[in-house]
Amino acid sequence: MWMKRFGFGMPTGIEIQEEATANMPSKEWKQKRYKKPWVQGDTISVGIGQGYWTATPLQVAKATSIVVNNGKIHTPHLMKSVEGATIEPYQDPLLYEDITEPKQAYWDAAKRGMFNVVNSGAGTGRKALSARITMLQENRVPHRYSA
Repeated sequence: MWMKRFGFGMPTGIEIQEEATANMPSKEWKQKRYKKPWVQGDTISVGIGQGYWTATPLQVAKATSIVVNNGKIHTPHLMKSVEGATIEPYQDPLLYEDITEPKQAYWDAAKRGMFNVVNSGAGTGRKALSARITMLQENRVPHRYSA
């Protein structure tokens, strides 16, 4: 299932014992929880992030990171260093396999769509950017510009 490959319905791997997995519903889950069969409308609702589906903010951030990094999966981590302390360098545990099937054109289309939602005149989220911030995808450095 594609949504699980993007980290939904499972732990992200961050080093927090209390991490919640949220809910990635399935036919079996709905039958057990509601004693009702899965219907086509359930698939549509879950496919657009609605219905019985839930996600944690960290899962959404991880999925966004996967898209921005063209399928490369990084495990979220809380701390890079401690000022004045010597610590072992962080090694990503590589808990999940990268997503390699989509062609680069598909990753580019997804990123272009995400960008245009808030940056194009027809974008449905264009009012969300009060300070007009654009993220440069290549190096992930915030860049502010005035309109």
